[in-house]
Amino acid sequence: MSECKCSMSISVLGDGCRYCQPQDHIDRLADALAEETALADHAEELAKLLEKLRDGGDNALSVYWHDIDKALTNYREATK
Repeated sequence: MSECKCSMSISVLGDGCRYCQPQDHIDRLADALAEETALADHAEELAKLLEKLRDGGDNALSVYWHDIDKALTNYREATK
């Protein structure tokens, strides 16, 4: 396993690597995982609404349009 190669000043300032600042590294990984999970949830919601639209016939567009628009808005906000 590699060890920290950061200078003392980088390590002390908290901008170090996963070895000298392990909690910061864990926090960054947790944040990234939360973002990816949110994106996956939005995409899954959108896919379910599109399946309902596909299976709902002609009236489905008007019934599900609001839900689809909301899901797309959520997805776009999450991907900014």
